[in-house]
Amino acid sequence: MKILHIAHNHPDYHAGGTEIIAKSLSEEMKGRPQSSAVFLGAALPKYRSGNAGTPFLADDRQRGDPVITGAGFERLILSQRDARGVIHPFRDLLEAEKPDVVHFHHFLLLGMELLNVVRRTLPHAAIVVTLHDYYLMCHNDGLMIRTETERLCDQSTPARCAACFPKIGLANFRLRELFIKHALSQVDAFVAPSLFLLDRFAAWGLDRSRLTHIPNGYPVVTGETNDPPIGPETTGAGRKPVIFGFFGHLNHAKGVLVVLEAMRLLRAAGFQAATLRLHGSDTYADEATRSRIAELAGQAGEAVERLGPYERDEVSDLMADVDWIVMSSIWWENDPLVLNEAFLTGRPVICSGIGGMKEKVRDGVDGLHARPNDPRSWAAAMRRALEEPELGPRLSGNRPAVPTISDCADQYFALYEKVLKERTSEAA
Repeated sequence: MKILHIAHNHPDYHAGGTEIIAKSLSEEMKGRPQSSAVFLGAALPKYRSGNAGTPFLADDRQRGDPVITGAGFERLILSQRDARGVIHPFRDLLEAEKPDVVHFHHFLLLGMELLNVVRRTLPHAAIVVTLHDYYLMCHNDGLMIRTETERLCDQSTPARCAACFPKIGLANFRLRELFIKHALSQVDAFVAPSLFLLDRFAAWGLDRSRLTHIPNGYPVVTGETNDPPIGPETTGAGRKPVIFGFFGHLNHAKGVLVVLEAMRLLRAAGFQAATLRLHGSDTYADEATRSRIAELAGQAGEAVERLGPYERDEVSDLMADVDWIVMSSIWWENDPLVLNEAFLTGRPVICSGIGGMKEKVRDGVDGLHARPNDPRSWAAAMRRALEEPELGPRLSGNRPAVPTISDCADQYFALYEKVLKERTSEAA
């Protein structure tokens, strides 16, 4: 069986969770005797090289994987206008590789049209889409957050989208939904890594019988062993100060301002025995957020350490050096990689009690919940960690098992075989 995995970025250009999972699945399937795999990523046009005449133009960071760098992507309707730079080369790649399964992990930078290209070029191939976020139904960066109030949005409709983006208008959002859903009609199976996300897409109108739940597996870093890094069995929650660790992009949606405000409240209340380490880059934050991060971190003095970006092979050691992992996202995360890394490293978690985070972390069992976008609720949860030194080790001891990327691949292979069998039966 040959599988083509397609993601909206190559992790060598943008190392987000979706890209890492997609690339890791491809590598796992490439290494098995019963299968082969090809990974196709995308990259922003700024990475296009001057090597004219080749269908996929990028610098050499992709290490042999084909990378699309088309410049005609229309974000509103997730459409690709660059036929010469993307559509035609993509068709050529399909004809050359002839995959049995084409597995999409996103459509940003790519375009919904690629689904139709697959169906026309390879009519017998299975098309699988993993739903890693809400971009298909939400124009607000797929966050499902109202633009004016920052309240969580529990229903995607053209009218609600138009209320968030009045300049775009109701008719355009209706056309957006029709265009995207028509393209998705070509898909044989959808995969949701969390049950929460599965239910959201079913409510949006996807056929529930075509939706399957497969949690993300832990992706092994290239060159490492197949054993996930396991940290100490207990945390150092009794030592002073207690160290909280934030891992990920320092942007508004990830809630970095929420946890910084919570730290300010704790220190104003006299709780000085706490340190917050910020691991990550603010590259994808807007200027107002970057300014506020700098302001709050400056006010906290030595209580907040900005340690910058990190490599994936550093995560285990960095997490092992803190007492608690904080994940303060203000949107309905799906199946966050950071939580798997925290469990594997043996660290208790405080997370926003919504979406895939609430599904993954059991409040009071293997972690704590706080209300999203509520610094006072976050300060209260962090205060518990400070006042109850036995809490961290107890919660960490109850952490769940984390599926490996191999476990994840097994479930995907079963789905591929099922869909291919169904397509064969329909053709007959």
